[in-house]
Amino acid sequence: MQGSKSLSVLFDIGPSNVNVTSQCENGQLLIKCIVSDEPDNYTFIKWEHRSEFDEHIRFLISDNGGELLLPKLGNIVGLEDTGIYICSVSKDFPDKKGNITKKGKTVINLKDKPIFLCDDIIRYGKFGRKMDISAAVYTGYNITKTEVHQYIDLHSMKIDKIRIKRTYIKVKRFFYGSKITLSAVLVSVELRMMRQEDFTNYTLKVCNIYGCSDIKIGIRITTSSSI
Repeated sequence: MQGSKSLSVLFDIGPSNVNVTSQCENGQLLIKCIVSDEPDNYTFIKWEHRSEFDEHIRFLISDNGGELLLPKLGNIVGLEDTGIYICSVSKDFPDKKGNITKKGKTVINLKDKPIFLCDDIIRYGKFGRKMDISAAVYTGYNITKTEVHQYIDLHSMKIDKIRIKRTYIKVKRFFYGSKITLSAVLVSVELRMMRQEDFTNYTLKVCNIYGCSDIKIGIRITTSSSI
């Protein structure tokens, strides 16, 4: 009688590929997690939302398997909804590499005009002095135009000769209760207070391929010696 032989068979039953897609549907942003080339005996784990710098923002639970619906503000995704969305899929048995979880991800950008990260500005200055005014702006796309308009007798006039500087910075913001890092552009303009009419209201306008946003700047006269 011949001795029995054992046979070891390794089944590659882990999900082989996880892809994440996004599209607008019925006024909402639909993110789908698609598992390919595998049977339907896997489990979707809760989604994770992370910042562009890979910082955790929140976990999200899908009520429809691998689909996630994000609310929209009008026709756009809100700033706090931008970032990286990660779908995780698990199975009861590991694949040939020992993995029981596979992940896929997609990046959601803000397809909209720039967003100022500060409120309107009020500053005080003196005759004969220059003033540097700065405002942080978030934009998912390159800035295409920056303008400053001055109001004189309720009429707006574009200032052609003005120094404008743009600096790429990182700022801290709270998204859904989590403190994260956000890329921004610091737009700085130099105003010279040489005439009485220079102490007035201004508008700083910043544009990208999706449109323009502006912020109001009010310059007031002061007699304080500390300025």
